[in-house]
Amino acid sequence: MPGSAHARLTIEFDLSADPIAGVVHDGSAGTGRAFTGWMALTGLIEDTLDAARRDGPPRPQAEPGRDPR
Repeated sequence: MPGSAHARLTIEFDLSADPIAGVVHDGSAGTGRAFTGWMALTGLIEDTLDAARRDGPPRPQAEPGRDPR
C-alpha cells in the first residue's frame, strides 16, 4: 500500500505448536521474527507497527521525466 498510512504484516503459524507459535513478517525487511505464545505474538505486532509508524509512509516514486521535488 505505497503512499498510504497502512502496514501489512504476514503471520505464519506453526499448526503443530502448543502453545501458539510462528513467525511475523512485516513485508519490508524480507525477514521474520519468531514468536511463541499469545503475549509474544501481540508484542511482535505492536513492535512492528511502532516501527512502521516511526518510519512513516513510504515516499512516492518519482515518475520518469518528472522532477521529484
